Amino acid sequence: MTIKNKSYVYLPIIVFLVGMLPILYNIGTMGLLEPSEALIASVSRYMVDHNNLSTPIFNGIKHFENAPGVYWITALGIKIFGSDGEFGARFFLSVAAGITALCIFSIARLFFGLQCALITGLLLCTSALFQISFRTISVAAYCTMFESIVCLVFFHYLNKPTLLLKHTFWIVLSIGFMFCGFSILLPIIALTAVAIYTGQQMQIKKLYCFIPGIIAFVLFGLGWYIIQMIVNPGLFTYLLFKLPFNNIFNNYHGVPFYLYLFLPLFAVFPWTSIWLQELKNKIKDYKEDPVVTYLVSWAFFPFIIRLLMTSRVYTNFMTSLPPLLLLTAPAFQALYVKKDDMSKSSLLNIQQRRKHNLILALSAAIIGMVSATYGYFNYDEAPIISKTQIFTGIAWLFSALIILAFMVKKLNKSALVPAAMLIPIMLLFTVPAIQGQEKISKDSYLPSQYKILKTISRMPSSDFVFCFKPLMGSYFYAGKDFKILYYEGSLDFVTEEGKKLYLDDKALEDSKIIKPDSYFVLETESMENASKILKHELHFAFDGETNWRCVSREKI
Repeated sequence: MTIKNKSYVYLPIIVFLVGMLPILYNIGTMGLLEPSEALIASVSRYMVDHNNLSTPIFNGIKHFENAPGVYWITALGIKIFGSDGEFGARFFLSVAAGITALCIFSIARLFFGLQCALITGLLLCTSALFQISFRTISVAAYCTMFESIVCLVFFHYLNKPTLLLKHTFWIVLSIGFMFCGFSILLPIIALTAVAIYTGQQMQIKKLYCFIPGIIAFVLFGLGWYIIQMIVNPGLFTYLLFKLPFNNIFNNYHGVPFYLYLFLPLFAVFPWTSIWLQELKNKIKDYKEDPVVTYLVSWAFFPFIIRLLMTSRVYTNFMTSLPPLLLLTAPAFQALYVKKDDMSKSSLLNIQQRRKHNLILALSAAIIGMVSATYGYFNYDEAPIISKTQIFTGIAWLFSALIILAFMVKKLNKSALVPAAMLIPIMLLFTVPAIQGQEKISKDSYLPSQYKILKTISRMPSSDFVFCFKPLMGSYFYAGKDFKILYYEGSLDFVTEEGKKLYLDDKALEDSKIIKPDSYFVLETESMENASKILKHELHFAFDGETNWRCVSREKI
């Protein structure tokens, strides 16, 4: 592949846009997902409304479980695009996706050359986990971006140590720490160990003994945390002991441990077969090839650490996706880009290419059949999601036929076009149709509660009381705090204003606190318990078509 010198300057811009624009496609059509995405958006809107960027607050409680950077960048999107839609809150996810693609392109160009860099960008932007995970607000999305930037600067520094790169490394690490917390350090720990192992002790010593960099990290990386620890007694213990303990030992999501072992297979789809073969080959070269050593360490050290934490969420593993695809790109280049001749290695590549294309076709056909069949039999219970599954399944079956047709015509390289379109096709059918609270099956829904919250926001004169726990998107959609009866969470960092919002038995006896015509917002399974506590029969007022209901003590 020949690229003119004049186009070099435009390639990074093209890679950035290819990473950004698919994520930007209909990014604001789906309601915020409970609880994590909705919490970040509500805290961010509170910051904008109250001009208070210093402390993340939701419904009178300070939330320190996420690094503040994710709130600030979300607040910036809300400030620019307004607080009346999800687009503003999610906008900078698309920017983060573009920057991630650009960083991976740059790392691949440093290690493997320009051609392989373009291939790496293609693999990243057409992989399943990348396209899915960057569409919802999370620390993981921004962490993936900052880890990629830090690793890019680190690799450039090892390649050619300069004073500018030292400053850049510490500045990026400091800003990344504000977005990711201690997670930003995981790949750096792994890469530093590899650098020492490969005989680059002097460069590492100069980097980590760089006093201006350490000062910058303390001021800009740790500064916010230090101030908050002074202002909020008990925060030091919470951040260093309680929060890590909860992440390691509390399984909030109930997902079996072993399922996450298969996550890399899904993450790099549809390039899974090439990745598996290349990973097998690269592991053999782990000690001999420094590049392989760096990439394998970057991919699997953070992956294993996060795997040991029982609070694991699949999006947190997205940070391992860039190095996994960097490992895959050279094999992809050898199989599909290198010119064929009559040499033994070339004939072997042709055989391997046919094998991978066959695996791609079979995978697309099987997944397409399963998707369409499941959608057909589940249509009565969940028509919207079933319809998207049927259309996606048919499209994937059609793509499988095209791949097979190319194979029959011995156009094995052309089979990449339908293969690369598998994930974009899925998004094309799915993204515009899903609003966030559709039925998945008979008794299961997507976890957005935007409908009930928007209904509440249109009734500003009414008094609403959440029972047992709040919906985290309440402030984002309604723009105000709500009273909560018998709150089941922690009140360790409740504000003075927040103390008035969390009610107990005494509040039930005071009609000024809980008015007789109040509405109660709660989960359906909590209605019987709430009815006993309130000593009243509860009547439906309206609902969000999910497991949350708004009820009253009087018939509407």
